[in-house]
This record gives sequence, structure tokens and C-alpha cells, in this order.
Amino acid sequence: MINYEIEDSPFFEENKNYLESFLNNCSDYNPESSGNCNSFGFDVEIKFSKNQEQYVLNLKKKQSTQNGILIPVNAGNNFENKIGVINFPSDKKVTVSKSSLKRFLMSNKLKDRFPAPYFVELSEENIADDLSALITKFDIDELEITNRKLKLKTFKKIENLDVIDEIVKTLTTG
Repeated sequence: MINYEIEDSPFFEENKNYLESFLNNCSDYNPESSGNCNSFGFDVEIKFSKNQEQYVLNLKKKQSTQNGILIPVNAGNNFENKIGVINFPSDKKVTVSKSSLKRFLMSNKLKDRFPAPYFVELSEENIADDLSALITKFDIDELEITNRKLKLKTFKKIENLDVIDEIVKTLTTG
């Protein structure tokens, strides 16, 4: 259960509404959730099963401001989202990360398909174009699939599990 530190703040309402909406999107799978939410952000873990897969999601948001003379300026929202899936429905091996140094070691064929600074290793190159489009669309920072386990990390706000559904579609049809 999520501990909501109730405050009379539009930031708290925004954070609470986001989490409730996300949990509602997962409601068909009876998610278990734990963590904290207040006007400055949230740190929540959500677990559920879908088909044969077990999902663990860590959703984090922190709001930071820089000091101004009278009021804070340059408020920013920082997201860090991690998604893990056990029994992922593909046994293809995929590694994606942002690393200019590792990218130097990539084949030119893959360099042409993935934007800098992404480094990519694939067990099957026939999925490269579709995977590149997904990485760009969802702004994925890290993706690893090995031994039917998926680990995904992004620093962008995610609204639902479309990113996982599209990865499954790409890897099972490609």
C-alpha cells in the first residue's frame, strides 16, 4: 500500500493522481504496491503477474528547485523508472545502453541503425530497425534481456505498460 503524505498542494494532487491512474491501468492484474508519495515526488514499487510473466516496477519522481532571491526558480521533475519482467516471452538476447565508449566497439551496421550514444548488442540483427524505433519512441536509457528476464530503465515519465507490450511484439514477431 502506498503511504500518501496528504498535503494541500497541487503538486501532491498531481503525484497522487498519476500513481492512481497508473495503478488503475494495471488493475486487471491485481497489483501490489508499496512506497511513499508527497508533494515533492514519490518512490513506489508495484508488483503483479500478467500471463506467465512477473512484473516489478520501481517508479520514482523527485522535484528539485534552485534557490531564487524571493521564490525558487527552475523547478524540475526528475523521473527514474525501472521495470523488471521475469519469464519474459522471448529468449532473444538484447543489450542497450547509452555509452559512447562502448559504441566505439559496435559494428558499423548497428551504428547506422541506432542513434548516438546508444550501444547495442543483439542475438538477432533482424530486430534492429524495430528496436531502434522503440528506443527512440520511448526514450529508453537501458534495456537488457537475457535468460527470459527483462530489465528496462528510463528517466522519462511513463503512463502505462505500452513500452513492454511493444517490446514483446517486436521480439516475438521479428
